[in-house]
Amino acid sequence: MRDIQAKLMQIKRAMHLLSFLGYPFFIAGLVYLMLFFFSSANKMNHLSMALLFMGFVMSFAGMGDLDALTEKETNRIVKHRNKQYLRLILGISGFIFSTLLGLFWIFYIRDYALGFAITAFGVGGLALQKYQLDVVLSVPFGP
Repeated sequence: MRDIQAKLMQIKRAMHLLSFLGYPFFIAGLVYLMLFFFSSANKMNHLSMALLFMGFVMSFAGMGDLDALTEKETNRIVKHRNKQYLRLILGISGFIFSTLLGLFWIFYIRDYALGFAITAFGVGGLALQKYQLDVVLSVPFGP
């Protein structure tokens, strides 16, 4: 039984290390976002790439370790639990809308590059919201 627990902890550590792969995608997403705003050519291509990379960033961020919460973060969650609930509901709703918009873009508009990028952004955002939900639930409810 302990052997299985040790193997599961190794998987947990590996997932946490994988979460750091989001940083290069974040930098790439920022580069494409700056190109979108400051370049006059290929604006839609730059936007597609920025959304795609930011979707990857959010997906990798969802692999983070919940045991790494600081006392300051824990106190902030306890203090603002009602706001956290509202943020989660709005975030989940927005990213579901983004995913559905991306699918609409793929199947009806037939712009596959932008559609897949919007969908990846939405799915990545949902993964990030799941992580945020786990963070909020990891802090015990007080009396």
